Amino acid sequence: MKKTVKIPLFICLVIILFYVFYYSLTFIAYKYGGRCQCYGIETSNTCYGIKTMCTGLAPNINKIGRDTVLDSCDSVKNTDSITIDFKECKSCIEQVYVGFGSTTYVIINSQKTNYCEIKYGGEVENPNWDGALSSVCIIPKNLGNVAFEVTNYGVDFSPIRQYCK
Repeated sequence: MKKTVKIPLFICLVIILFYVFYYSLTFIAYKYGGRCQCYGIETSNTCYGIKTMCTGLAPNINKIGRDTVLDSCDSVKNTDSITIDFKECKSCIEQVYVGFGSTTYVIINSQKTNYCEIKYGGEVENPNWDGALSSVCIIPKNLGNVAFEVTNYGVDFSPIRQYCK
């Protein structure tokens, strides 16, 4: 009698574990600029995993490109400034956290031209920011290192304003 009760319980347990495993694999998270760590199966910039760990806000995937995965920028950061090397023009993404929000910028290197594209945007005390990088600038690579002031409201990109749309 006791064996007949154990078999249905075992089958129910197996079915429950199967559903838990199946639905955990269907959890989808996108990688934005290498800021997420996938613990599971990763294909085509999509993580199918039990647990995906992300840090910080991420730019809107449609604003950068669906298949773009960028490294973190190697900009020189101080407490009150950030220096970007446009001569190197390494394709990268960076998020700078400040007192009242954050600024995100993406640098896109074009091998065919002598210009470097930077897209940036940010939020000031807006947890609902959609990640749009609304400012686009085309910077000559011969501009070299440019220092930008960092305030409580974000990164001040005014030194390159003349190159922006």
